[in-house]
Amino acid sequence: MDTTDRPDEGLPEIPRDGDAGDPDAVGEASEAATAAQRPALERWFDRWTGRSSGPPDPSVRVDGEVEGLPALRRATATVSPSGVIRTIAVRVALVRGTESAGRHRLVEVVLDAEGNPAALSLQDVLRADPLTDRRVEQALDTVDAWLDAHGYAGRDVTEVVLDADGGHEVRIAFGVEVSPEDVAASPPHPSVHGARFHLTHRAPDLEALRDRLRRDRTPRLRRLLHRIRLAVTRSE
Repeated sequence: MDTTDRPDEGLPEIPRDGDAGDPDAVGEASEAATAAQRPALERWFDRWTGRSSGPPDPSVRVDGEVEGLPALRRATATVSPSGVIRTIAVRVALVRGTESAGRHRLVEVVLDAEGNPAALSLQDVLRADPLTDRRVEQALDTVDAWLDAHGYAGRDVTEVVLDADGGHEVRIAFGVEVSPEDVAASPPHPSVHGARFHLTHRAPDLEALRDRLRRDRTPRLRRLLHRIRLAVTRSE
């Protein structure tokens, strides 16, 4: 049943002081019920305020003009569908116990599908297109080389975010242990910020991006319609 217009639905019944029975006993029951139901209350609050719950994000933003971002944008654009508003590329250093277990790469996008945001992985299309896959790897290698040269060597996670309005962000994390099993899990390790992570934990940011893109498209559409009207008028 849809509860969109019924915000109280699903909330626990909590005894109030002053109800029937011993006031002290009722008060203690109320406190116990409130404590027991706090997780449900927090989930309800998160849902209605757009706040994301979960473990703290260990990543930090990198300042500076990181090299490799334009090349990465061009490479991913060749295999991305229409409607992409955000592209996310992540590299994670994997460990198993105390031993290195290689590196994991994730490339995903967030789509604006008729007004509804959706997550899509580009992993399969990149595997099917070795040339573009190699270009993505080369661009990420350039990002890594820049980060290493600017004091960020030894990081465990590198996250590149490319927005459709031209904006971008690079985030890194140290001291994160991610195993091959962690990235294969569903959901994956919380430090692996794919498209679903952005939809869940960065929803307000994505909504602001969608608003900016809508405002940018409106003047372009008006100019296009104006040119069409001029062409029709001249042809008559």
